[in-house]
Amino acid sequence: MYELAKALRKHDFKVLSYINLKYDKMLGSFDKFASYLNFSGVYALFYYSGHGFLSGDKPYLVPTDATTPLECDKCISSLCVKSCIETNPSLLILDSCQIHGTDHSVKPPADKKK
Repeated sequence: MYELAKALRKHDFKVLSYINLKYDKMLGSFDKFASYLNFSGVYALFYYSGHGFLSGDKPYLVPTDATTPLECDKCISSLCVKSCIETNPSLLILDSCQIHGTDHSVKPPADKKK
């Protein structure tokens, strides 16, 4: 990851690089990343390396302060990332393990209708 960031900076790319983020910091980093995409002619590369899981067909990114069983409501949906970059030419790379939500270690999202 360090080498990729270094190579991109060498070619005058703006690079936001974060390591081992807790839930709140992870959310904040997405907001900051999205703020750079509000301009035309911006290309986005999002690279995530870490733990992940699937709940149904929805992939989630796991922050460092996540507890077991993993809870969808305390992890970040990668669809959130996809939605913030899809208006720009972009590349989304998720380099993570993906345990499936049928595993006993994953708690599905809370029903928001309650």
